[in-house]
Amino acid sequence: MRADAFQWLFKCIAMKPPMDQLNPKYEGNRFDKDCRLPTLYFGFVASVDEIIDSAKANGLLPDDVDKRWRLSWSLQALSEHLEYICGIGVQIHYADALTESYKYVIAMYTNYTVGGEKLVEEDEREVLDIIRDTLKLGSQAPKWWWGRRQGLSQNIPPLEP
Repeated sequence: MRADAFQWLFKCIAMKPPMDQLNPKYEGNRFDKDCRLPTLYFGFVASVDEIIDSAKANGLLPDDVDKRWRLSWSLQALSEHLEYICGIGVQIHYADALTESYKYVIAMYTNYTVGGEKLVEEDEREVLDIIRDTLKLGSQAPKWWWGRRQGLSQNIPPLEP
């Protein structure tokens, strides 16, 4: 049964490639409790190694953090670090990405928040450059990625190692 579940997941991934522009039919309203749209994230995808390496390079991951918590710690620390260096009004989102080759999406908007968080084009470009440079993602272009769940801090241990 588990193999069938993975086959189904990869079939869904193949049918839902990332988008350059958000299709208006997926624009959600975060205040509408009955809205059942899937969540999409506007940003970049990164591997587990890229996320952990970036957290280490920015001094955000102490060496003595238990290996079981390195990824969770790195995601939370990077999102807070990016929000701090990007400035007031920027909220960084992260989620499990529905892709075959990458694990996580680090984003500045979701289809539910873009209406209230949309920046002017110049500021948006600057924030995207900061995210790309911090994660060392080269020339990767931002896209609207399908995500499984929004990253929250419920799985993060206390910040004292």
